[in-house]
Amino acid sequence: MSAETAILRLFQVILWVIIHEKTLERKEVRSVLGLLSNLFSFKKSATFEDVDEKGSQNFESKNIALKEAALNKCVNYVARTVSKARFNIKVENERSSEQDQWWYWLNVRPNVNQTASYFWQEVIKLLLTDGEVLLFVDNSQLYYADSFSRKQDLASDIYTVSRVQSQSYDKEFLADDVVYLRSDNDSLRTYTEQLWKDYGDLLGRALNNQRTVNQLRFTIDMSKDRVRSLAQETADGEQANAKKNFLQRVSQRIREDEVVGIPISERSNYQEYTGRNGSKTYVNDIKSLRNQYIDEVAELLGIPTALIHGEMADNQKNYEQYLRVAVDPLVNKLVDGLSVAIFDQKESIAGASIKVTGIRNYNIFTISTQVDKLISSSFANVDELREEVGLEPLPDGLGQRYYMTKNYQETHTKGGEENDGAETNA
Repeated sequence: MSAETAILRLFQVILWVIIHEKTLERKEVRSVLGLLSNLFSFKKSATFEDVDEKGSQNFESKNIALKEAALNKCVNYVARTVSKARFNIKVENERSSEQDQWWYWLNVRPNVNQTASYFWQEVIKLLLTDGEVLLFVDNSQLYYADSFSRKQDLASDIYTVSRVQSQSYDKEFLADDVVYLRSDNDSLRTYTEQLWKDYGDLLGRALNNQRTVNQLRFTIDMSKDRVRSLAQETADGEQANAKKNFLQRVSQRIREDEVVGIPISERSNYQEYTGRNGSKTYVNDIKSLRNQYIDEVAELLGIPTALIHGEMADNQKNYEQYLRVAVDPLVNKLVDGLSVAIFDQKESIAGASIKVTGIRNYNIFTISTQVDKLISSSFANVDELREEVGLEPLPDGLGQRYYMTKNYQETHTKGGEENDGAETNA
């Protein structure tokens, strides 16, 4: 701006104030006079008053949905596997009525609102994500606590349950009245929160880049009463931060919207802009970062990454490793805790136990040769093998018999007699 133009504008403003002095309030006069120091540049930073009345919300690069998806994908994979378990209560004689009740809770319906498979799936999810879970019996129903506290004591720990099935609940239980299970990881959710601090920024940047691919950006001239706009901004205390706020809001709009209109000064014309890298996509980067984050959680749980991503190479080998490393330890924790609740000391010493089947998938036609060898060598009887593959025992005790083929029979010597065609000397 030339000096002559600046002086002319100065006189125009002073004249305008003198003419309207009686009608203007004192606050408006101070606002106008406050502009005089800026008249020599007299260039107002543009705002989004007309194009963005509601304002743009802050964009959070750390997408919580992706983080929860990674955690839930791994945890649900393990929980679904354990939910297939079938608990067989094995005692020396017949089961007691209390043990029959436990069998019904574990395999059919633990409480009126949940089936056994859903119940165990939720139990495993809590055990993995929170690092602990509490099971208890109340009014002849088996429940798990959504929220509870533990008071440790040498005589007996005291557990206070505060929430069950998303409802408020307030009751105390002693250690002998509950099944308390603790995971090797204190809190998987806490670990993933810390892990996300590393991956969240990277993934957020990849998402931001993807949002701006092929984005249309333009500037448009928006004429306005200059003095009134500046006076209002000065009165509201916004003039000092006008440029800063403008840049921040433009940045938010570019990250969030497909079409971004940028208001500029009166002297500029409408222009369109396209990114130089508009044809470049970042989908592969997003997928790679997401899978890498999932791999971290899966490895913590002992899940082979090939399984969690659905790869078919060495699938059976990976699944066996997954069962051995991730599932079997959890099942053992369940069996140990339930055994204490179901059996007393005398029954446990006598050999009472809980057998878990149904987790491993067997094709009876594929394993028929191995089954025949186990039976013919008297390594196991029919009922034991049927139980392992999830089948019911044979009726009338037929499956309890042991068989041995001739090749495996032992030759006995009795005073020079021949046994099974084998000749021996006394």
